[in-house]
Amino acid sequence: MVGETIAKQMLSLQKATVDQSYNAMLVIQDHSEKIMQTVMEQATWLPEGSKQVVDDWIVAVKKNGTDYKQMLDDYFGSVEKFFTTEAAGKKPAKAAAKPAAPKAQ
Repeated sequence: MVGETIAKQMLSLQKATVDQSYNAMLVIQDHSEKIMQTVMEQATWLPEGSKQVVDDWIVAVKKNGTDYKQMLDDYFGSVEKFFTTEAAGKKPAKAAAKPAAPKAQ
């Protein structure tokens, strides 16, 4: 029982750490995006096609970040479900009893 509690606490700590790291990454990513857009607006010498590539790149990075976060949330959900199932007392089925030996006549 103590092991289950420790495992749940470790999982909770890891999930909080991942969530906070992801949020920090989003802040940095948003700031970098704003800087990049400012540079692109001021770079009048840059062809429009190049600016479009950067815009597409930004969209791809955001989408992949969202997909990655969803994958992590699914993973943590699966692990939490495992510990919840174990804590609920669901145990594997017991093996069938051995048949009784035949009686001598």
